[in-house]
Amino acid sequence: MYQHITVVDKYDPISGLYYKSISNEEKKAMFSKVSGSNHTSNVAIFNPQDETFTMLFGEKKDIQINLFLFETEYDEKYMRIEFQDANSYIVRNNEKIEKRAMKNKLLIGLVKEENMELWTANRQGEELNLLTVVPKASSWHIDVKNSKIRVIDVSDHRFKIENFDW
Repeated sequence: MYQHITVVDKYDPISGLYYKSISNEEKKAMFSKVSGSNHTSNVAIFNPQDETFTMLFGEKKDIQINLFLFETEYDEKYMRIEFQDANSYIVRNNEKIEKRAMKNKLLIGLVKEENMELWTANRQGEELNLLTVVPKASSWHIDVKNSKIRVIDVSDHRFKIENFDW
């Protein structure tokens, strides 16, 4: 199961938009020893220019956001693209990258049972699209140099890769 819990509280240095996670707290029973769970169930996108906001997933309440990524800047010293809160196991092949504009994309991961749904949207939260569902037994990463999201399945003596544009 995916363990990473995402708390989003970040300004986008490119667009100036502010992203803030919305929590969905499940309360525990009064005398229960099991604590309630707290997870990110949506992301508010606030535009400081006109002081308006939208919710990334509208009014949906039954989702659990596990991942929220976007490119933040080009690091000239190390010739790589920096991401907001990215782990090295997710962002790969990120060396000797030619300088380029940051992609107008968000990558959002939703936990669904034991799988991960990967969604994309533009930085304003529009054009929300389900990219793929990554099964628990598979792995995935962003190949920065080739601008791909790769889903890898190695099971039962077989090797399968699916590529999606990043």
